[in-house]
Amino acid sequence: MPARILLIDDTEISLQLARYLLERSGHVVLLARDGREGLGVASRELPDLILTDLRMSGMDGAQLCLALIDDPRLVAIPRVAVTAHATAAAAEDIMSQGFTGYIPKPIEVVSFVRQVEDFLPDGLR
Repeated sequence: MPARILLIDDTEISLQLARYLLERSGHVVLLARDGREGLGVASRELPDLILTDLRMSGMDGAQLCLALIDDPRLVAIPRVAVTAHATAAAAEDIMSQGFTGYIPKPIEVVSFVRQVEDFLPDGLR
């Protein structure tokens, strides 16, 4: 069963590469280009998983994560940071912000889909 995955990133090439890889693996991909748009899409579509960049103008990934946690309809959706700032030292900070996990950028084409699928709820992997 394909998962519905929301990708949020203000860098178009990152957004399109992740989209291509996930769609090629059979997943349904929803797109947003900033945190505020992502929150709206999440509220309307209730995706199975949310992947978001951390550093975006306007509502950044951390602010988005807090908004998702504050919404009873969205709090159970796994939230994964996809970021160039996913060092070992930053991992604890990322997790303390309410993220389920993180995937480092640049994404590895060979392993990205597997990394994403590890965060999907049971039954969608």
